[in-house]
Amino acid sequence: MRLKEKLIRYPVYRNMFLSFFFLTCLVVCVFCVAVYAYFSKSALQEVGNVSESMLAQTSYVADIIHTQVYDIGNHLINNPYMASAMFNKEVDRIQEYHVVSALSAMQSTYPFIKYIGIFNGTTERYMNNKGIAYDDERALLESVVGEPAKEYSRFVPRKVLDPVSNREVNVLTFVLSPGYTSYFPKNGGIVINVDEQYIKELLVPLMNEKTGFLIVTDENGTILSRTNEEHFLNNAANEPYIRSILASASSGGSFLAEVEGEKRLVSYVKSEALRWNFVSVNDYDKLLFNLNKMRQIVLSLALVMCVLGVLLSYWLTNHMYNPLEHLMKRIAGLQKNGATASKRANEFLMLAEAFHAVSEKATMLEPAMSVMQRSHLLQYMKGSSADPANRFVEPLDAHDYIVVLLKLDGMRSFRAEHDEKTQSLIRFAVCNIAHELTGMDAVITEEDEIGIVGRPDAAAFPTDLTASLQEVQRYVREYFRLSLSVAIGPVARGAKELRASYLAAAELLQRRFFEGGGRIYRAEDRLDSKAAEGEAAVLSERKLIELIQLQRRADIGPEVRSLVEAAKRLPYDHAMLGLHQLLVSLYRHFDAAAPGAKEEARRFFQLASALFSFEGVDELAERIEQACLAIAEALEAKARHKHLEVIEEIKAYVLSNFAKHELSLEGLADHFHITPGYLGKLFKTACGVSFTDYLKQVRMEKACELLLHTREPANVISERVGILNSTYFYTVFKKKYGMSPAQYRTEAIKGRLLQDVPNATKESY
Repeated sequence: MRLKEKLIRYPVYRNMFLSFFFLTCLVVCVFCVAVYAYFSKSALQEVGNVSESMLAQTSYVADIIHTQVYDIGNHLINNPYMASAMFNKEVDRIQEYHVVSALSAMQSTYPFIKYIGIFNGTTERYMNNKGIAYDDERALLESVVGEPAKEYSRFVPRKVLDPVSNREVNVLTFVLSPGYTSYFPKNGGIVINVDEQYIKELLVPLMNEKTGFLIVTDENGTILSRTNEEHFLNNAANEPYIRSILASASSGGSFLAEVEGEKRLVSYVKSEALRWNFVSVNDYDKLLFNLNKMRQIVLSLALVMCVLGVLLSYWLTNHMYNPLEHLMKRIAGLQKNGATASKRANEFLMLAEAFHAVSEKATMLEPAMSVMQRSHLLQYMKGSSADPANRFVEPLDAHDYIVVLLKLDGMRSFRAEHDEKTQSLIRFAVCNIAHELTGMDAVITEEDEIGIVGRPDAAAFPTDLTASLQEVQRYVREYFRLSLSVAIGPVARGAKELRASYLAAAELLQRRFFEGGGRIYRAEDRLDSKAAEGEAAVLSERKLIELIQLQRRADIGPEVRSLVEAAKRLPYDHAMLGLHQLLVSLYRHFDAAAPGAKEEARRFFQLASALFSFEGVDELAERIEQACLAIAEALEAKARHKHLEVIEEIKAYVLSNFAKHELSLEGLADHFHITPGYLGKLFKTACGVSFTDYLKQVRMEKACELLLHTREPANVISERVGILNSTYFYTVFKKKYGMSPAQYRTEAIKGRLLQDVPNATKESY
């Protein structure tokens, strides 16, 4: 029969075909939209990552500039010639000439410096390599002298007049105040001006045809550099995208925003040292340059899939309608009036007339078989091997049955609180309550399970079964303080499906393991088992193992709960298999890879063995988390012991080699085959002080011993303890002991410190 004829004649066939066709179209639309959305999102994310990576490189170079500015300042402070010119009380023109020459040489060494100068507040002399007069920068320089500086360095972006070209130039000025420390006068300063054009030159290589512009701002939103326009010193904090960046606690990221009236992709990286924000603003339309092509491909693909959907709908409709078509032909052959010969036929009406005749015949036999049928059903539900279909096919197929299972929650505590006699009485009472409130008869009674069966067409059967079962739960909870889980099986069409209804109810109760007790589970609410088809019943333990090995205790619990949530999405059998494999994998890994935690690893084996004895997944998750934390603690204790051994070796090495001026954290890290960053953190955690402070403390203590036991001058002692810069040695010594090395030795000679040095002799002084 042709497709057109079937669509016109049979309404069921027509509805099936249209349903399949519309379902196919819906799937095609969802698929195409998902592909298009995924492509757009992936493209934006990739562009954002690339922009962040390039900005991070520029941010790193800027941090290096910041570090070099500090190095230049320290070099000038520690240079006696420069320090003398900075703090002289009289003007020395020859000395100033040499200072300017030295500053010019230094400026040529660092390409990012526009010009550099030092300021003597006493003589009000401003020496710089550009010839800028003191009066031109009086406001900036006067902030150096006077009250003690609140910080060593101040950053001031500004515009200055270049006396050579007589044009304004943009500079990023760093003002260093040596007077910030206690041993320098308060009337001197260093001014280092970084060329803003140099920063812009760092940004220009990052530009491409997709980039709108690049911008650098400080922590307040003031523009320090911008590639496409002159916006130096403009405040951009009111721009929404800049405001979002300033408010973000993240060190970098990307987001879409409207910038200058257009949709843009904004990527940013924050510099930790300078607290600058490096921002890339890309044109959104240019990023997705092949968006139209992608749109055409998706539409073409959707059209092809729709055509295939028509063919698939036709095949599925014929395949599923075929049994009904054969049945319709048989019924049409039995009918005498030839109703199917008409152009249109209602399949449901024809089937209803045929089955009505059969039902009338079965109803005539019902009174005679009711007693025998009930007895046989009870035996069948208890597990009888007899097949009721052999004896009662016709009478039993005329009735519907429903099976309800009642499960007592918390059986372990129930057995612990009551003896066997009391347990039996409580179960009997629960059976009576269920019978009275539902009108259904108890069929199966086990230790923690009560099965009841009812007939929906019986007069005593409740109209609202769920409400009646909720009443049963309430009475049991109030009278016996017990929680009751309930499962309602699907309606059984005759006794042949009765056992299937029971098994379906038992399967529903398995959900109690994941969802908790005290619930009512209905067959119509059951998740389709095909929903998880193809989903692996494997729960990956890699991340959990990594968290345990890293001793990240705060993350272990959430990861365990995440695995449990993943198991909940699987069918019960798959979930239990996945949990069992997870526990076995954890046991195998830590039993082999963690010799010091074998006893703790055995907990996973015990949990795997007792998996089906747990009544709820929450209890199991708690036990798994406890086992994971126990292994993490064992591994942490072992690692802590190993770290302490390494720290003791390092301290011994320092005590033996403190006189070596090249002794450093990097050298020790290379000697002990550890990365400098990790060694620094390890030393700070174990000793409470940084390695630099510890080395400084050892050298100062050794210097005190030499001052008290020898007549050597302080500069010689400085070299003997590994500090070649005697000025730095004086500074550190006075800061630690509140007096100079000479004063320390004098106080010792007077007898104030000799009592602390038992090995000192008169000849030593």
